Amino acid sequence: MYIVNLIGTDAGSNADTIALTVTIVDLNDNAPVFSDGATASVSVAEGGTAVASYDLTDPDSTDPLDTNGCTDSGDDAADFTPTRTDGDTCTIAFAATTDYESPADTGTNNVYNVNLIGTDAGSNSDTIALTITVTDGNDNAPVFSAGATASANIAEGTTTVADYDLTDADTTDPLPGSGGCSDSGDDAAIFTPSRVDGDTCRIAFSSAPDYESAGDTGGNNVYNVNLIATDAETTLTPSH
Repeated sequence: MYIVNLIGTDAGSNADTIALTVTIVDLNDNAPVFSDGATASVSVAEGGTAVASYDLTDPDSTDPLDTNGCTDSGDDAADFTPTRTDGDTCTIAFAATTDYESPADTGTNNVYNVNLIGTDAGSNSDTIALTITVTDGNDNAPVFSAGATASANIAEGTTTVADYDLTDADTTDPLPGSGGCSDSGDDAAIFTPSRVDGDTCRIAFSSAPDYESAGDTGGNNVYNVNLIATDAETTLTPSH
């Protein structure tokens, strides 16, 4: 606020004074600024939509964003929904739940590029270029390559039945640690399942079978057992 006296004087040195109070009002002439700078990177796990929120500052206002002041642009803009969280925060989120195995980004490599734009009431704006990486989650079950059922014939007096390989969309080694292979079913107690390696389960008799002394439930030397493979999150059970 400025206070000044303005004096008007005529040729006869007669004068009058007006006391002025001059107040400077703020114009919306400064752009809002993202606190994180011009670029940012973030990684999010698949299976969700949330990404991140970004704050802004503006010398003109404590609430710099216009009512619809958060928008986006760029190669992957259509995959996102930007929103104004409050007067100084823009939030970016995926428009649909992400799936690592089915990337929707332009490069189809789970790296999304989008510009988040914050705009104030004076149409001044700032842009932050975001690189958003979707990471793989363990959301797929391992799958036996042999399918859901299998049969095997073995000679009496031996224990090993067969090895069964698995695949998993999430990893090349779906079976965790030293475990991951188990069994169930009518004759499960007669067998010992084991993990051969990261993608193979083995089923074997706990003791060598004797044809003349059938140990299966039906007493006919036809044994029914389910071999179960379990990764760190999900389970698959085929019949054997």
